[in-house]
Amino acid sequence: MNSNRIITLHVDKFIIAILFFSFLTKITSQSFCLRFVQVSNNGTEFVLELQMQGSSTFGLGSSNFQFGFNTAALSNPTFDSSPLAPPPFYDMPTVTSPASGQASLNINYNGSSGSGYNISADPDWVNIGRVKFGIINANLSTNLTWSYNGGTTETVVFKDNNLPPQILATNNGSTCLFPLNVALPVELTLFLAMPKFTQIYLEWQSESETNLSHYQLQRSTAQTPFQDIASLPAQGGNFQQSYSYTDKNVLPNTTYYYRLKMVDNDGQFEYSPIRSARIAGDTPIKIYPNPASNELNVEVHANAEGPATFEVRNHAGGKIYLQELELLEGTNTLPIHLEGWPAGVYFIKVKTEAGTTTEKFLKTN
Repeated sequence: MNSNRIITLHVDKFIIAILFFSFLTKITSQSFCLRFVQVSNNGTEFVLELQMQGSSTFGLGSSNFQFGFNTAALSNPTFDSSPLAPPPFYDMPTVTSPASGQASLNINYNGSSGSGYNISADPDWVNIGRVKFGIINANLSTNLTWSYNGGTTETVVFKDNNLPPQILATNNGSTCLFPLNVALPVELTLFLAMPKFTQIYLEWQSESETNLSHYQLQRSTAQTPFQDIASLPAQGGNFQQSYSYTDKNVLPNTTYYYRLKMVDNDGQFEYSPIRSARIAGDTPIKIYPNPASNELNVEVHANAEGPATFEVRNHAGGKIYLQELELLEGTNTLPIHLEGWPAGVYFIKVKTEAGTTTEKFLKTN
């Protein structure tokens, strides 16, 4: 046997080994990180979003994301939503409970290679799914932690080609697998908004206010976004607390929407359900002078732009004047010329989108 040929074979194997090792290194160089983000807490339900990022952008394949939680505070979670649903590339994600105090968001990818949901690179995070817990004890904390053991058990992640090897987390610790331990401070048992004469009265009650800083009462209309109108400090404690507020700055025939922004001591917050109330009333108008001889001014206040109809009838019910126009937001004045009208009693009716008002006036010579 030629010794030179033997040397060449050994060299070839060495080169092949280097190339294989290099290829394997490239496959396993992709890594990921995970974190929890609190979405909402209405006192009875706690919604959590699972977020992910990669060392570089990659397509997500079939994977399991397992995490632990405080069973004394939270019930077993259920699936809420995910951008990976619906099909065709993914089956509907599921949430299972592999052990007590453990939950797993399960992703099954059935698309072609390279068609998976893109996981963004650092510093961007993307939503992979939301889960919903029932709150058992609002006095306790969530104690949410990722279950991970080097990518071999529990949390397991693949790229969208679904080929080995698994993708490993950057670090098996809080620098990459971020826990979430928040209090569940507010159990809101009552929230009402009620019209009372020319004002709107609001009332709410809570059963538990652990770690709660204050309530911000917010209001909106169909034309305006939610804005803060009051801030009330939390009384604290693990027993029923009651609060009330009277909104005096309201107009008739306008629907107002209210919600509570419940702010923790650490700055995190949740919103309450929305309540609405409306002060019923006629279209506010003012007529002058009354009596009038040559001209009558009709002043109408409008909360928003919109159509209006002005109609005048005599004492016998006969229609003698009709005018339609567009009101501007604020105060509008319409002059009605009375020259040639017989003296007597007349009725003017103003109809807008907010309501209808009728006023009586006297025409003199």
